[in-house]
Amino acid sequence: MFEERRSKSKSWTSVLAPYAEKQLEEAVNLASSYQALQSDEFEFEVISADRSDIVNIGTHCCSCRYWQLYGIPCSHAVAALRSCKKDPYAFVVKYFTVESFRETYMPKLHPIPRKIELKRPGQILVNEEIQVVRPPKFRRPPGRPEKKRICTNDINREKHAVRCSKCNQTGHYKTTCKVEFAERM
Repeated sequence: MFEERRSKSKSWTSVLAPYAEKQLEEAVNLASSYQALQSDEFEFEVISADRSDIVNIGTHCCSCRYWQLYGIPCSHAVAALRSCKKDPYAFVVKYFTVESFRETYMPKLHPIPRKIELKRPGQILVNEEIQVVRPPKFRRPPGRPEKKRICTNDINREKHAVRCSKCNQTGHYKTTCKVEFAERM
């Protein structure tokens, strides 16, 4: 895979890798229909047919957030950069450049032999010596298991008034009713 990408990148003639080049081309095409209004040295308001966006070329920010997320100027940023006669390619994150791509795939990777083929000095490994590591056996902890009960504080119960069945008053039960006790005296 490394060799394949290394050789493929040698044929690239542009400044950016093909993915970034395509994204920037699309942004340039869309930017031609936008109007950029400069508010200060770095900040612009870019007006399109359906919305307006704020672009800050100093901090590489756009209100659509595409530039911050992907590192490639969005169409609004390209419109702002073109209005102040700056090259959009200079504002792409360096990781998308062909030079950076080539540096990534420049080192050669050498294959590592399988574990079976590895030898310690003066020792020969045989297939029978390889042990399979199994997970530890599960032991139940001592004591009574914990119950998984629902805490009553968590449940929002509706509170209702308690009504006595003897005197039909609220605030107490039949067993604690004092009306009968008062009548006996």
